[in-house]
Amino acid sequence: MAGRSVAHDEDLLMTGALDSLSVARLITFIETRFEITVPIADVLPENMGTIDALTSYIISKNTI
Repeated sequence: MAGRSVAHDEDLLMTGALDSLSVARLITFIETRFEITVPIADVLPENMGTIDALTSYIISKNTI
């Protein structure tokens, strides 16, 4: 997947762009970069499945 473009609405799990380890790394990155906590209950395809979903989730949690 490295070097491949990903569409904003592309399913990151189904295409193999994300696996369980990369999801864990992504959550750590999001928590550090945006200074938010991502509860395990929020780790769902509707929140993490696409770039659009990730963007919406981060915006909804960002209090700045």
